Amino acid sequence: MGACVILPMNMSLRDRWWKTWQALDVEDSVRANLEQTYGDLVARYGEPHRHYHTGQHLMECFDRWDRGRSRVADPGALELALWFHDGIYDPHRSDNEARSGAWMAAVAIAAGVEARRVAWAVEAIAATAHGMAEPQDRAVGLLLDLDLGILAAARDRFDEYCQQIRREYDWVPDEVYRPKRRQILQGFLERPAIFWTPEHRDRHEAQARDNLQHAIADLMGTC
Repeated sequence: MGACVILPMNMSLRDRWWKTWQALDVEDSVRANLEQTYGDLVARYGEPHRHYHTGQHLMECFDRWDRGRSRVADPGALELALWFHDGIYDPHRSDNEARSGAWMAAVAIAAGVEARRVAWAVEAIAATAHGMAEPQDRAVGLLLDLDLGILAAARDRFDEYCQQIRREYDWVPDEVYRPKRRQILQGFLERPAIFWTPEHRDRHEAQARDNLQHAIADLMGTC
């Protein structure tokens, strides 16, 4: 497994990209290919149909990872999954996680990343569909908590997130969107815990529940 790498919070996104691959033990000879992939990935996160699943979301995930300083056995694999977890995002489709994982796997295998690390990252990305089953792997749970950290954001940022999600689904009429969105948010509230790891539950559970109740009330027109 890779050594635990702690990255400074002021690290640029491009520097982090190379630190991730360094943690995955890739050879310098593949750097040109990975430079191209970095450009492709950044372009994906900047697609015009995205309003929440953008570079902002990606950077917020990495900021949470940095601030938490959580230790996992293979931080390189976790960061690899973070980079690609929304690499392919089309709100009209339900297979974004599978397609993102396949893209990541193709890139990582070509770069010489060990197969078991790639397989773990594929499974971790698949889990970001956020089913209700508790992940058995703590590192997967941590990845999911990083992805869901927006639920515990300060109210102004949380409200902005809600607006960003609505814009990604602007093709869905209100009479369809509102009950469906309420159902999704209510599903998180009905979990015994929203966050899977103790450190995220301790720090963020109460704020996330308060934000979700606020959003549900707003969708019902009662706040």
